[in-house]
Amino acid sequence: MKVRRNLDEWLSLLIDEIPVEMASVMFLVAETNELEIFGAVGFDSPPDLVLPAGVGIAGWVIDKGEPEIVNDVAVDPRFEADDHNTRQLLVYPLMGLSGQVVGVINLSNPLETDKFRKKHLDKIAEFLEENPIDYRHYVLDNFS
Repeated sequence: MKVRRNLDEWLSLLIDEIPVEMASVMFLVAETNELEIFGAVGFDSPPDLVLPAGVGIAGWVIDKGEPEIVNDVAVDPRFEADDHNTRQLLVYPLMGLSGQVVGVINLSNPLETDKFRKKHLDKIAEFLEENPIDYRHYVLDNFS
């Protein structure tokens, strides 16, 4: 699928900047009010996680509009268990044209450090400025 390939390539650029084991992009789909994965890299098999809005750490980020770093997902009650050996998670909101959160970037298990830090949030912000994506191509119904 062209959409997925483009987002996978975009994520590959991001993990060149912030080396991690896995990365994904989830968008909130208006028709179902669920977060779905539209791109992913670093997984043995494509993840098929779908979360109702407001569920999990990604849902929390969608609701709050703020990034979240969880350096031990095993102790965070918001974490929805997966089959991908996620230990640490950084979730960053993606803002739509009118300022609403339309999706998230998920980064799992940093490779060059023992945990995620604020510097990783700053790198994502810089990356998004230098490598913008037009979210309307992915979830058109979320835009007013």
